[in-house]
Order: sequence, then structure tokens, then C-alpha cells
Amino acid sequence: MADGSGSTAGAHGVRLGRAVPRGAGAWVPPVTPRLRLTLLGVGAMNSPRYPPAGLLVRYRRRQVMLDGGPGAEPAGPLAAWLVCDERSELRRELRALGAARGLHPAVAAISIADLVIEPRPVTHTSHLTWGYLLRLPTASAVWAPEIWAFPAWAAGADLMFADAAGWNRPIRFARGAGGHMAALQVAEQAREHRVTRLVFAHIGRPSLRAIDAGYRPPFGEWGQPGRTYQLPPQTHDAARHARVIGAAPSSSHPGRARIGPLCAPAVASRLWPGRYVRCLARVHFCAHHGR
Repeated sequence: MADGSGSTAGAHGVRLGRAVPRGAGAWVPPVTPRLRLTLLGVGAMNSPRYPPAGLLVRYRRRQVMLDGGPGAEPAGPLAAWLVCDERSELRRELRALGAARGLHPAVAAISIADLVIEPRPVTHTSHLTWGYLLRLPTASAVWAPEIWAFPAWAAGADLMFADAAGWNRPIRFARGAGGHMAALQVAEQAREHRVTRLVFAHIGRPSLRAIDAGYRPPFGEWGQPGRTYQLPPQTHDAARHARVIGAAPSSSHPGRARIGPLCAPAVASRLWPGRYVRCLARVHFCAHHGR
């Protein structure tokens, strides 16, 4: 396991990724107090449309890459480059991309402050392969882009990135060596396992044909390269109160709110439209819905 500096330690006897040293003038990611997960690719192997499935994890000035490949490459330094399958078809390309950043892509665990990213076994092919569980004290996410059976450890996840290589039928490997679940199977199993939000992030040709025909899964959504997801998820009420509590009318835009220091009395009071609350030490006005 790693410490907050972004170093990595092996899990389940796997090898370690190495952190990139920072030189003078090195690019430093901005602070991201919330966990940000950006899809850099959502394609299955040899996809005619998308770069290979890859997820960029950003948290507290640290970046970690999960899978990816040519066309799905992160910008800036990485604390680690983690993969689900060290024997995948893209292993040579991934090793070259990692070497350019001073990293060796591997199955490993890492922690960044209170974020823990750890590999969990999945059923996919004849050799051992992995998914990743990303855990915060208040939220969790799952990266499982290639699965033949739904992983029980993904139950209750707030967000899951999953396989959609097949659409309505699973893809079986030769000689019973595993394969890929169909997207419709994944959707059904994710709902049964109480996954809050499902994103299909490994889209194969059968699912591409379904997309082009206008089909939608009964549960879940199609992933898109460049789309970012945040944890913990921000609810509508939380977003509304973030705008209202501790806000003061803006002098340049009277109808808008300017976010200021947290107004303690406003937290304790239930605000109704048109009612304003005066803070104690410093005067700030809190307007419901920014009015």
C-alpha cells in the first residue's frame, strides 16, 4: 500500500508502479478535493470508433491511470499506471507509454490520502485478471472493463465502469477460457447488486451496432471519452445549498449569488424564499435560490 505521496505497494503479490520524480518547472495537477474520474477511452480491442478503455483518476494533486493505451493517454505526471491484465494484447504498447513516464504499468494497489485503489480478482480469461475498487470514506467506484462474471465485490458501488463488449449475447473465448458478459447481462446484474450508477466503458462492435440502431440498456449509460465523473456524487439539494449557504448578492449581478464564508446561522436555520439571515461576526446575506 502507498502513503499520501502517491507511492505504490504490491497487493496479492503483484509488482509495483513507480512514481514519477518532479523536476523544476514540472507540470503540477490542480488540487481536486473530490475524486474525479475521466474516461480517456471506451473501446474494446481494435475498436473502429473509440480509443482503448482507460480511466484517469485525479485526487489531491495526484493522478493515477487505469488501463488505456494508444489514443487513451494521460497528460502530466502520474503517481502510478495500473492495469487489469499484465498479459493483455496491449501490454507492449502500455509498457512503452509507461516507460516514457518512468513507470512500469502493473497490477498494484495505491493510496492517496484517504483514497484507496486496490485490485480485486475478476473472472475473464484463462489467467488471473483484475478489476479495481476505489474507496473513499463516503463513496466507492469500480473499474471492471473486462468481465465474464459479475464481481460480487462491486455490490453497492456508487459508480461502476463495466464491460459492454457484447450487447445481448456474451462473447465466449475458445476452449471455454472465459470471455465477456453482454451489456444487457451486466445491466441486470448491476441493478441486482445495488450499483447506483453504471457506465459502460468497454464497448465492442455488437454494442456499437446497438448504439447506432438507437438501443439503450435498461440500466446504465454509454461511456464517452472525455467525460468526467465525480465522487462523492453531488445531489441536487447539496448543489442548491452550496449556492445558497454563505452566499451574498453580487454587486455586479444583483440577481446572482457570490459565494462567501460559510454562514453558521444559515446552516442552523431553514431558509424560505425572500427571507434573509444576518451572520454574527461578519455580515453576509443568504438568499434562497440566489434571489
